[in-house]
Amino acid sequence: MMFQIFATIVLFCIAVYAYAQSRVSPYVTRIAILVTILGEYLVLVPDHATSIASLFGVGRGADLIFYVWVLLSMIMVLNVHIRLRGLNDRLIALTRELALRDAADAARRLGARHPRGRCRATILVNSAARVM
Repeated sequence: MMFQIFATIVLFCIAVYAYAQSRVSPYVTRIAILVTILGEYLVLVPDHATSIASLFGVGRGADLIFYVWVLLSMIMVLNVHIRLRGLNDRLIALTRELALRDAADAARRLGARHPRGRCRATILVNSAARVM
């Protein structure tokens, strides 16, 4: 009984936090609230977890809950990895763009001119931008 009270409080806090984040990610909010409702049901009626587990060919309800937790954790780790990878790519592109712009500005300030009237550093920066 003590664990059921603790689990109910934790699941309620998760649902409240998920609802508070609904503007940022409504899809994840719906899934999180659905999972917390299902978790609350299994906490309050643990015998049904074993019945559901037998439908999936798993011996105990606790094992089924653990397997689902592992799968959901793997999905979340993959999601975070994909997001971090995208942010890293965007950061690299932004850094390159700023470096090229700063190099062109510095060359203009120094007044290094090419014989044909163009800034030598600008020519190098533009050719480097085409390579990337």
